[in-house]
Amino acid sequence: MSRGTYGPKRAAQLLGLISLVVLSGAARARAEAEEGFARAREGMDTGGRLLVISEGVAMPHESPHLGAGVIPTERYFSWKVGLLDDHELQYFLGYTPQIQLGSRDARWQANSELDFIGEWTALRTRRMRGELEWWFRWNQTFTTLTTSQFANTQFLTVYTNDGGTDSKGHDVSLATLWWEQDFFDMVGFRIGQLNAQTMWAINEYIGNDRTGFMALPLTGPYGTAFMVNEIGLGLQIGLWSDFAYLTLGLQEATANGQYPDFKSLARGDLAYFAEVGVTPNLGRPYEGAYRVTYSYIGRTGSNPGEEPGHSVVVSARQRFANTWGLFGRYTQSFNRLPQDLFRLAVVAGVVQLQPFGFTSDRVGLAYIYDRPTDSTLRNEHGMEIYWRFQLTQIFSVTPDLQMYFTPSKAVDGDFSTILTLRLQLAI
Repeated sequence: MSRGTYGPKRAAQLLGLISLVVLSGAARARAEAEEGFARAREGMDTGGRLLVISEGVAMPHESPHLGAGVIPTERYFSWKVGLLDDHELQYFLGYTPQIQLGSRDARWQANSELDFIGEWTALRTRRMRGELEWWFRWNQTFTTLTTSQFANTQFLTVYTNDGGTDSKGHDVSLATLWWEQDFFDMVGFRIGQLNAQTMWAINEYIGNDRTGFMALPLTGPYGTAFMVNEIGLGLQIGLWSDFAYLTLGLQEATANGQYPDFKSLARGDLAYFAEVGVTPNLGRPYEGAYRVTYSYIGRTGSNPGEEPGHSVVVSARQRFANTWGLFGRYTQSFNRLPQDLFRLAVVAGVVQLQPFGFTSDRVGLAYIYDRPTDSTLRNEHGMEIYWRFQLTQIFSVTPDLQMYFTPSKAVDGDFSTILTLRLQLAI
C-alpha cells in the first residue's frame, strides 16, 4: 500500500528531475550559442562612448563605494531596467567635466562633455533584428586654452584628452544616428550618420576618455587619416561566424562632423574600410578580440593631409577571469598623414576590472609611444595610470596621471606631467 502510493511520487520526482536537466541543458546551450554570437559579432560591435550601452553602464552598478548615495535611485533604475525588458529601449545620459594641470608653468585646462546615447531594438524575430542607435554630444571648454593649445604649452604633440573644441569654446554634434539590421545571426549592416571611432579598430579597454584612459592614442585609433574626420554618412556591412568576422564599409571623408553633410557625400570624398578579426574564447570569462583594420582615402584637395593615402591598425585585447585585461594597439598612416598630430602610435597596457572586489571600479596602466607627423620633432614616450571610483549609482570620480618622458617639442630635455581630476554624473 505504502509502496504503491510512493511509486507515483517517485516517478513524478524523477520526471521533474529529467525535465529540469533537459531544460537547463537547453538553456545552457542557448546561452552558449548567444555568447558565441555576441563574441563573433564583434565585427559589428561598437566601442568608444557607445560602450556605455554594451558594458551595462546605462544600468545600475553592482558595488558603488557609498551604496545608493544621498539621492535615492532604486526606483528610477528599476523603471529603467523595466524599459529595457519590456520595450528593449535603453539610454545613457552623462555629464563629465574634467580639469587638467600641467607641470610646465602650471598651465591648466578644463572641459566637459554631455552625452545622450541610446539604443532601441525596434524589430526582433527569429531570423532578424533591427536597432536604432543615437549619440548626441555637447563639448564645452571652460578655459582660454583648448585641448590642442594646452598640449602645446606642455610641449606635446599628443593631446592629453579627447574633449577638444574649437576657439568658440563649445561644440554640438550628432555624433551617431544609424539603423542597424542583422539577419540569421551571421550577416548585418548599419547605415546613417556613422562614427569611425566607435566602429573600427575598437578595443574594450581603450576608447573613451570620459570613463577610462585620457591620452589621445588611448581614446581611439588616432594616427590614422580617417580619424581627422571620423563622423559622416556611410554604410558598414559585416559577416561573422562563431570564431571570426569580416567587416567592410565606406564613409564620408570630409564631412563637417556636426550633422549629416550631404554635400560631402555628393563630392565623392569617401573613406573605405576593411577589417578582419578573430574572437577566441578560452572558456568564459576569457574572451579576446584580435583585429586588423585597413582604410583608404582618395585625394580630397591640394593641401598637405588631403592627398590619397591609407592606414593600418592592429588591435588586441584579452580578458582573464573577469579580473584582469591586457590590450595593445598599433596605428600607422601612409602618404595621407594627420597634420599637427602623429602618424604612428603604439599603446599597450593592463586594466584591473574589479580592484579590491569593487566591480564597478577600474584601474588602468598604459605605455604610450607616438611618432609626430612633423619629422623635425622627436618621438614621444609616456605612461598613464588612472583609477575610476564609482562612489554611488550615478556619480564617479577619477584621478589620472600622465607622464611624458620625451615631449616632442621640448628642447630642455625635461619631461611633462599631467594631473587630471574627472567627475561623472550619469543616469
